[in-house]
Amino acid sequence: MTDETSLADLRNPRKKWIRFNPLVVSEVIGELSYHYNRCRNAARSELLDALISHLENVLAASQR
Repeated sequence: MTDETSLADLRNPRKKWIRFNPLVVSEVIGELSYHYNRCRNAARSELLDALISHLENVLAASQR
């Protein structure tokens, strides 16, 4: 992750929301996909898949 705002939010355990710069959403999708492909927990895999799908839809909508 190269966006300083997102990094600061991720490092703060009290944050409930993480601000992502639209330019790094594809980077976030890549990181989540990496973890999804190595996940052995079915419930976690399902959550990661849903999150990845949502972010891909947001990214596609923002590029229109």
